[in-house]
Amino acid sequence: MEIIAILLATVFVLAPIIGAFALLANSVSRPKVSSHVRCEQGVSYALRSLDPRSYVVLDNLILNSNGNTAHAEIDHIVVSPYGIFCVVTKSHQGYIYGSRKSARWYQYLGNYKFPINNPFRQNYKHVKALDNLLDSSLKTNIHSYAVFPNAKKVKVDGEDGVATVEELVRNISQKKEIIYNKSDCEHIIKLLAQAKSTSSDLKETHINEVCAYLSSKSI
Repeated sequence: MEIIAILLATVFVLAPIIGAFALLANSVSRPKVSSHVRCEQGVSYALRSLDPRSYVVLDNLILNSNGNTAHAEIDHIVVSPYGIFCVVTKSHQGYIYGSRKSARWYQYLGNYKFPINNPFRQNYKHVKALDNLLDSSLKTNIHSYAVFPNAKKVKVDGEDGVATVEELVRNISQKKEIIYNKSDCEHIIKLLAQAKSTSSDLKETHINEVCAYLSSKSI
C-alpha cells in the first residue's frame, strides 16, 4: 500500500510538469501564423465563395517584374469570364485615409498617426507583371483591388478599388459582362498555373530582393 501511495503521489507531482512539456512541445511544433498571413488566408477563403464554375482563384504567384525588384508576389488573382482581378491584401488596423493618387496614406491608431505606402502603387506593379505574362491573351484591363480585413474604416478619395472582404466579393460578383469565353479562361489559367508551379522556388529569391531594396531605401 505504501508503494502504491508513493507512486500515486509521484504521478500527481509529475502530471503538471508533463502537461507543461506537452504544451511547450505543441507550441514549438505548431508555427505561429502572422497577422498578415491570416488576412491573406481569410481573403482567399472569401474569394473561394464565388461560384467555382465561373471563378478560379490563385494565391501568392511570383512573376517576373520590371519594378523595384526583379520579381513581384501577387496575393490573389481571380480569373473569370467577366474579367481578371488582381488583389493586394493589407493587414493594417485602425482607420486608413488616403488618395488613390498619393504615394502616402495614413493609418490612425488611437491618437497616433502612421504613414503607409499606397497599396495601389504596389498593385500597379503586380498588374503590369500580369500584363507581361498574359500579353495578347488580355481583352480588357485587369481590375485592381486593395483590401484591408483588419481595418475599422478605410476612406480613399479617387477611383473605386478599396474594399472590405465582403465588398470585394460583392464587387467582383456584380460584374456580369462576358469578356472571355471558356477557351480564353482555360488558356489564361494554364499560363498562371505554370507560373504558380515555379513560385515556391522563387520565394526566397523574392524575399532577398525585397530586403535588399528596403535596405537601399534606408541608406
